[in-house]
Amino acid sequence: MKKMLSVLLCAAFCSQSAFAESLTARKSQRFIKDFYQAIQKRDENKLNTMLADDAKINIYLLKMEQGFTLTKSDYLQQVKSAWHFGRNEKYQLKDIKYTLTQAGLSASLTLKVNESRVVFEENLSQEHEMLVDLVLIDEQIKIAALKTKTTF
Repeated sequence: MKKMLSVLLCAAFCSQSAFAESLTARKSQRFIKDFYQAIQKRDENKLNTMLADDAKINIYLLKMEQGFTLTKSDYLQQVKSAWHFGRNEKYQLKDIKYTLTQAGLSASLTLKVNESRVVFEENLSQEHEMLVDLVLIDEQIKIAALKTKTTF
């Protein structure tokens, strides 16, 4: 009886592990593209779900030689401010590179983002070099950390 129970528990555990989500390169790259589409579509609810509650966003401004760290709520407030003052946002992602960590439970992406928008009738653009750390939380992909160097 004990052996039978052990076999059933092992089978149940193994089957759950087999069906657990993993951060493949394809899923991770699709996620980051969806993230920027959500910004472009001004979908605050989707952005909120895509960022881990304890996400850390580190931004380094190359021209000003200044860096700062934002919490999730601070970052979302900055995005909303950009929406308020800007229009025609466009994001071009390129050179996306994927690194798997922790057996499919976390991954890192490096990429370049060209961002443009119109603010007060002036066309503005900036380039970002980014490192994005992704994690699985309750089988949902989330951004745990976002580090960017920007030409701003």
